[in-house]
Amino acid sequence: MRKRKDSFLFGAELQPTIYKYQPAAHTNVRSYLNDRLSLGGALSFTSKKYSENFGYSADRTRSNHIILNVLAQNDFINTEKVVLSTYLSTGLYFLVLSIQMKKQPKPPTMTLMEFG
Repeated sequence: MRKRKDSFLFGAELQPTIYKYQPAAHTNVRSYLNDRLSLGGALSFTSKKYSENFGYSADRTRSNHIILNVLAQNDFINTEKVVLSTYLSTGLYFLVLSIQMKKQPKPPTMTLMEFG
């Protein structure tokens, strides 16, 4: 009987954002079902501030990027010296654009004075 092997990976990766690639925090968790096949999931997150308002009435904006993936890996060759695998990753990409609204100026107040 084979011992259960789990894999926990934490690190950084480059993730696409609105204009360019941005460093992102990344975690990957997999569990081997047998000597060759593993299943798992991955999560990546990055956030970027922009001075641009993207057409909204905003002083500044922030984009939050989240990637959730389901992973499957098949190790054709897995020796101490050589590992040859196929890797399937499919998932969802979420983009949340947060805006900070411009402060509206207060309308002028009018004070009535009565003389009498």
